[in-house]
Amino acid sequence: MTFYEWAMTRKVRNTPRGDFLTDMQADGEAPTIPNTRQAWVAHLEAARACDGAMKAFKSAWREYQRTQP
Repeated sequence: MTFYEWAMTRKVRNTPRGDFLTDMQADGEAPTIPNTRQAWVAHLEAARACDGAMKAFKSAWREYQRTQP
């Protein structure tokens, strides 16, 4: 399962990470392949994501990594 697929299954809450996931769901240019942290960081930097969004991404990525076999 890719990070994008995993993120689409998360319950969105009123938290910074929930805000990030909501934005991610609306982002038509979010990377689906390659499924790498580097690709996501590059995408967020190109989109001029704020520090809060970067922090929320890092938190979500860590959780995603823990759930992968």
